[in-house]
Amino acid sequence: MQKIVKKKIIMTIAAGMLALSIIACASTGGSKRVVTEKMLKTAGFKKGTANTPQELARLKELPQRKLIPHADGDKTYYIYVDLKNCNCAYVGDEEAYQKYQKRALQKKLAEEERRNEVRDRQRQMDSNDSSYGRDW
Repeated sequence: MQKIVKKKIIMTIAAGMLALSIIACASTGGSKRVVTEKMLKTAGFKKGTANTPQELARLKELPQRKLIPHADGDKTYYIYVDLKNCNCAYVGDEEAYQKYQKRALQKKLAEEERRNEVRDRQRQMDSNDSSYGRDW
């Protein structure tokens, strides 16, 4: 009986540490920015840096760290501006935008699945099921 109680305590502590590390990673703005930039790049967005005062002034007029559409004739481009971290903008066409949206949705679903798994493990550990952990 004591072994089962000790095992549950250890598993509860481990789950708590896992949950805290997930929360810490999710709350880190820098890592979110890096993930967003990687997703933009892999979707086909091109990065451009503001090198002149005129380019910088144009980028300052745009919303920061938001993907916004920009019509240029009959084509629509999407722009993501980040002056705070890199004085840059990512520009992509409709195809790149669709790829980015698909990857963002996949990432969101994966994060939800991980959160649900943590919740399920916590519920299972909190229950009185003495068989929990035997398959680990």
